[in-house]
Amino acid sequence: MDAELLVNFFKRAIPSLAPGGSIIVTLFEGMPYTLWNIRDLARHSGLAVERSFKFQASAYPGYHHARTIGVVKTSAGEVSETGWKGEERPARSYVFIKKDEVAPVVSKRKRGDDDSDEEEEEAVEGLSELEEQEEEDAAADHSEKEEADSGKEEVDSGSEEEGENQD
Repeated sequence: MDAELLVNFFKRAIPSLAPGGSIIVTLFEGMPYTLWNIRDLARHSGLAVERSFKFQASAYPGYHHARTIGVVKTSAGEVSETGWKGEERPARSYVFIKKDEVAPVVSKRKRGDDDSDEEEEEAVEGLSELEEQEEEDAAADHSEKEEADSGKEEVDSGSEEEGENQD
């Protein structure tokens, strides 16, 4: 199972992370990847999501997605130039950090009874606020996906040649 592979990767990568280091994982948006709940897999492995962002393949000159099961071939056995291209598919990158390295969020507020311009720093529970933001991001991602899918019909030809992904 691919989700299990991710968990094992996270658990083995954590000891190798430099202080302040991060792990970046990019997954396609959609099934089956959304079912993996990568945020939860990371959280249960000892990581926290620092942020996530839409993956832009164009930001990586020369990037080409490599399929797990190989290239799409034509009926003549040649590499298809029109077959499925992963770099054109929506994907999201997640930046993970060690849970114990989550920086507390600091907010500043004026002192209530004092007319001075001095500000008091109030440390806020960083991890719980970060997790709340993760949940908001996940809900927003889900809403965006539903909006994008609302006008599309799914076609399942079952054919690798027609561009079905078997990653």
